[in-house]
Amino acid sequence: MVTAAPEQEAARPQEDAAAEALALGEAARRLYEEGGDAARAAADTAAALKALAAAELGLARAAVPRALVLGVLAMVAALATLLYLLAVFAVAVQRAGLDWPWALLLAALLGLALTVLLGWRARAVFRLASFAATRRQLARLGGEPP
Repeated sequence: MVTAAPEQEAARPQEDAAAEALALGEAARRLYEEGGDAARAAADTAAALKALAAAELGLARAAVPRALVLGVLAMVAALATLLYLLAVFAVAVQRAGLDWPWALLLAALLGLALTVLLGWRARAVFRLASFAATRRQLARLGGEPP
């Protein structure tokens, strides 16, 4: 049986350590490169999201005035329709036997009741837009009462 010289046996762990250090250095270099690639990808994604948000904001800026104009026109049309329906209701009540003043008064009361009901519902909906939870959290942070 041939045994290696003691010098060769002493050199072998040093070679193994050097090879391991080279492998560790190569792994560190690869990890650094991949980290850089990941950072560049994240930066590219952030830039793309910024561009998308800017484009969406531009679309919203153009769409909001159009939506407001169309909403106002829809409300005018709804008001005209309501007035026609109230006129038809007054004519129907007059034909049923009531005098014109009473028929018009009944139609006006119906319109008033509808207005009060819709106003009450609008007030309830606007309460949802009061940012109550946000104001409570800001009050906790700033110490101001809500």
